[in-house]
Amino acid sequence: MPKCKIQGETIENLGSRRELGAADMRRIDEGIVREVDGFTTDIGTVCKECAPIYDRALLEADKTYLLGTPKERRREVKRLIKTPSFVRSIIQEQTRAEIEQVMADLELKFPLTKPFLVNLRGLFRPFITKIAPPLTSAPPQQGVLDSTKASACLLDDERSSAFIEALIVKLRKLESTRNSIEVIDAGCGPIPIFGLIAAMKSPKANVTCLEANPESAAIAEEIIEQLGLGDRIKVEYTDATTYKHNRKIDLLISETMYAGLVNEPQIQIMRNLAPQVKAKGEIIPEEITVEAGLIKPFHIAGHPLVKHNTTGGIQLLDDHFEISPMTVTRFTRDQLAQSISIELDTSDLKRRGQYYMTIGSTVLLGKNLQGEPLSLEDIASTITAPHVIPHPIEIHPGITKKVTLEYEPGTNGRTLEPTASSI
Repeated sequence: MPKCKIQGETIENLGSRRELGAADMRRIDEGIVREVDGFTTDIGTVCKECAPIYDRALLEADKTYLLGTPKERRREVKRLIKTPSFVRSIIQEQTRAEIEQVMADLELKFPLTKPFLVNLRGLFRPFITKIAPPLTSAPPQQGVLDSTKASACLLDDERSSAFIEALIVKLRKLESTRNSIEVIDAGCGPIPIFGLIAAMKSPKANVTCLEANPESAAIAEEIIEQLGLGDRIKVEYTDATTYKHNRKIDLLISETMYAGLVNEPQIQIMRNLAPQVKAKGEIIPEEITVEAGLIKPFHIAGHPLVKHNTTGGIQLLDDHFEISPMTVTRFTRDQLAQSISIELDTSDLKRRGQYYMTIGSTVLLGKNLQGEPLSLEDIASTITAPHVIPHPIEIHPGITKKVTLEYEPGTNGRTLEPTASSI
């Protein structure tokens, strides 16, 4: 099979430039229905994806050798398509146009699907040209995701779709009352999608993205620069739990959480940044509740089904509960100081033996585009779905009255140890 002269891709369905253009424009009325993924030129075969590069090289060669011979123009085209900076600039230009089109049509696509988000994440790859290996060999600090895991979070479709929709709704609300909108995206990761959406959807938005992982911060900064948004969005390599902004915040968004509010610093970030938000400013999420329940061990109740997504495997525990999940702690912008305190009444349990506590969350983000409450609950996501604390609890019917646990948000979940009590 022929290969693309520019990037070496294999071409399976070779056709003409006219056929490719007609297929792209869906001009089936001309009788051209054959699917083609490459075409023949006077410098060799070119794949569909590289067509804009070849077309631009041809245009530049015509400008340079306006009065030149076909041989001189052909030589200039060959030179340009072998120049990495030229090829990269055209790819990035095309990608910018695609991203801008995606952002323009975003409201028409809710709820966002996984294929859509996969495509969106893929669009950012051409902008990551300088950073391949990690910038540091040190492991991320507690609560800070590495860049690969952080990037995968975008593909958690139900969660990402809801956060993005809430963001667009709150931007619209602020635009009607503000001349400028000061936006903070705390924990932006390598693809600062919330900051990019804010800047591209609202010309009033001035965005600051906070990121504690140096590799993720560097990738985010490069994406922003390559998109030409460096004057609207800046990236701060900093700890969002201590960061002080230089002006009052209109909109704060942070998605730095795990179910049960363990492992990640969502509440510590909110404790620091929520007081910096204007009285009539907006915060996403608006409310997070922690829920706790009790299950039998798997060797008795059976191993649960596991749903796998881009952020890991999630156990589906609905049929395993002896005590169904109940709300134990609630966090809002005005209620952030408390620790998480759990007390489950076990006096009605009949079976003697081991049990395990589960913790999960419900997250209220705001309203959707129809004005209805927009929350994350009953979805298989690592930020909401109940997960098991791997510390067995011995229950004695008639003796054990309750199971308790208290911990600070952000605590490593593996260190939690619920306690059974007869009092």
